[in-house]
Amino acid sequence: MHLQHKFIERLLSGKNIRYILTLIIFLSLVILSGQIFSQERFFGGETNIKPFTLHGSAHVSGQFYNTNGIRNRRAPALGEGGIDLNFSVFGIRSGINLLYSSDNPKLRQNMNKFSFSGQWKFISLSVGTVSPTFSKYSLSGATITGGDIIINPGIFYLEITGGRSKRAVKPDSGLGFRGAAYAQQMYAAKIGLGNQDGSHFFLSAIYAKDDTNSIKNTNSIKPQANISLTPDLEIRLFNNRFALKGQVTVSAFTEDLRSKKIDVSNSGVPSFLTNIFTPQVSSRINYAGDLGVSLNLTNMSLQFGYIRIQPGFHSLGISDIRNDQQKYNAQTQFRIFNNKLNIGCNYSRSEDNLLGDRISTQQTSNYGINVNARITKRFNINSSYTLLVNDVNPTTVYSDTASTVIKSSQNAQTIMLQPTLSFQTGTEMHNISLTGTYISLSNHISGISGISNQNFDSKTYTSSLAYSLSFRSGLAINLVGNYLKSDAGNTSTSNTGGNLGVTYAFFNRKITSNFNFGLHRNFTERTTGGINVSTKMRQIIFNLNFSYRLTHSDNLTLSARRLDNSTIEGGGYSFIENEARLIFQHSF
Repeated sequence: MHLQHKFIERLLSGKNIRYILTLIIFLSLVILSGQIFSQERFFGGETNIKPFTLHGSAHVSGQFYNTNGIRNRRAPALGEGGIDLNFSVFGIRSGINLLYSSDNPKLRQNMNKFSFSGQWKFISLSVGTVSPTFSKYSLSGATITGGDIIINPGIFYLEITGGRSKRAVKPDSGLGFRGAAYAQQMYAAKIGLGNQDGSHFFLSAIYAKDDTNSIKNTNSIKPQANISLTPDLEIRLFNNRFALKGQVTVSAFTEDLRSKKIDVSNSGVPSFLTNIFTPQVSSRINYAGDLGVSLNLTNMSLQFGYIRIQPGFHSLGISDIRNDQQKYNAQTQFRIFNNKLNIGCNYSRSEDNLLGDRISTQQTSNYGINVNARITKRFNINSSYTLLVNDVNPTTVYSDTASTVIKSSQNAQTIMLQPTLSFQTGTEMHNISLTGTYISLSNHISGISGISNQNFDSKTYTSSLAYSLSFRSGLAINLVGNYLKSDAGNTSTSNTGGNLGVTYAFFNRKITSNFNFGLHRNFTERTTGGINVSTKMRQIIFNLNFSYRLTHSDNLTLSARRLDNSTIEGGGYSFIENEARLIFQHSF
């Protein structure tokens, strides 16, 4: 038993994990390659499998940008090229994706990518730039330069991925600083039974760690490490009318790998586990999860959900997430009169300070109702009402400091009404819609000793009238006018504007053109210390787009945009922004 324990300890050490993953991917490639040469076993008669197929696309583009009056918000010139290939060899599907961009400074993560994917029967393999999704709170959205393999025969599911999730970016306080980063490796595995979109049980784990040697002599960022385990369960019954699902991610996260290590030799924890993740002073274990229940009937649907993210929860496999919160939500929808009337209701309530160790607690409630009525085949009315209530209250355990803690209450109501009329005259289609919205906001602040209570109220009215006309010839015209009026305390704002869009296809639709013109005027009046200060701004927008189908496989697209922002009265920035882009794409 001792020798077996030692073997497992060495096998699962952080140093050997990458070698194990590399071996698995290599063996998968051998299996896929071997299948190519053994295909004659499966071609005993007629088959629709072709020996070789190839299709895909390639593109090159150039982008130009300049401004007058403000600093450039992007590079003045940008080049990009990419290739997407999809091919099959005796039924084995594969693909290659390659992207190159000149927008690759050393001050941020590389956006260039290369990927290869192959599939045969129940085996899928991707190498290069991959973005696997394992679960909501463990691995979702992270880009990995490495590989991903999926083995899915029937209801069995196994997925393994790994590689570099970040490259090293040295600290630089110069212009264009985007944030330093340590080089980071990430490995993950997911195994289970069932269907991804149906009943299933999956268990996934991820391991990520920064390379402390990738950046020298810096205290601006901290090297981190993370290991997490996620069970994911979903049960669907009665032809998918009833569903119960839930997942919980338990995450062990070390904020600073340079912090002191904790001696756990006498804790009873197997040493092979501590070799994978060594507890340190800055290490924390937390969890995040959700639970959902849904019922879908012919004329009614119900959904209930609960989300809880513990304080301090962190996972390197997802982007930044707001922790220390829990949320309850419920939704229902009724479809009556042969779906001519749809009524939807929703409610949610969220709160933070789950451990009660903060000086204040925020609670937010959302109420909503939406009604859609199809009066006739041509006339439709959509309306909605939402109420948001947000309260921040001092925590009772900090009653001695309550006089210095802000107490606030916010109420926001939104009412929307949108009638729509659609009809046809000859070969022309007409669509007219009117949208009206009313928003009221009430904000009350109190609780600070020696400071008077503050009340802030605002009301906003918006309206929009849109008309579209389309012809069979390929000509389409869109016209939109809008108006906004807002009163908030000592500030009043009004905005009027409109947009005209024209689309036309000619030369047997080989050329498609689109032109859009927008004009908006904004007026703001503010009273400060008995003095009225007003500002008038004007904004003109031009958009032009041409798409020329050179051949059945080649397409050329030219787009241009101009923004002219002018100050007519008062303070403000006047500037002009121009942008143009030319794209050539070949498909095969």
